[in-house]
Amino acid sequence: MTYKLEFPSSRVRKQYETFLASFESEKRQTIAEEIEDLQNNPRPRGCEKIKDDIYRIRFGVWRVVYRIYKKEKVVAIAKIGKRREGFYKEFR
Repeated sequence: MTYKLEFPSSRVRKQYETFLASFESEKRQTIAEEIEDLQNNPRPRGCEKIKDDIYRIRFGVWRVVYRIYKKEKVVAIAKIGKRREGFYKEFR
């Protein structure tokens, strides 16, 4: 089952670009592929369900929070950032 990967706002797209830029070239490519692979497997090994259809995957101190829209077959990236107190507040 293939899903469409979406960045619902320019803010989230900018977070994604900043996130990728923080890694070395080789690691950046691996992480970009893992995020793009959410299209094929929106619940990869190691993902954590936050609430309802909201999940997160982690890369070191970084978190990628996304929502799965099953009917529309869409994975929407909701937030990307470093883990800190209150990071998930808006999702719980």
